Amino acid sequence: MLQLSGEDTELTERLDEVKDEIGEWHDWTELSAIAKEVLSDCKDCKVLGQIGDTAKRRFEKAIRSAQQLRGQYFDSAAIGRKLSVRRPLRKMR
Repeated sequence: MLQLSGEDTELTERLDEVKDEIGEWHDWTELSAIAKEVLSDCKDCKVLGQIGDTAKRRFEKAIRSAQQLRGQYFDSAAIGRKLSVRRPLRKMR
């Protein structure tokens, strides 16, 4: 919705970055599930551990970014600061 408004804001950019980080984590979790199926006969496969570790790191990075974003833009103090620069909502007809 923010992108459709035509305004290129820092919030829009940060939301896009967090979305991309969540997407990367999702891709790694999907790869992990596929690798577990494909390599089910492989005993002591290090690649499964590496994929799992990468998925975990991507998850942690995405969570940190989302929490930072929430703290910067959506906690009660940030909302009070941002309200002064927001435009009023238009009524829908």
